[in-house]
Amino acid sequence: MEIIFADDNTLISCSADQTIKIWDIQRSTCKQTLHTKDQVRSLAVSPNSTTIAAGLLSGSIELFGKKER
Repeated sequence: MEIIFADDNTLISCSADQTIKIWDIQRSTCKQTLHTKDQVRSLAVSPNSTTIAAGLLSGSIELFGKKER
């Protein structure tokens, strides 16, 4: 599991259940759940917080555009 801050109000987490969750820190709620093809081992967020890169157990990388809610 990894947790990173995307900006002042957004936290992003990943886990072995093949999901990435985008959290609203102020409301303590999950804004979005992304599903991946394999277990997520690492995360990175672009400097403008619009793209999430997920490093998977298989050695591949998946990219996700962050949708606002």
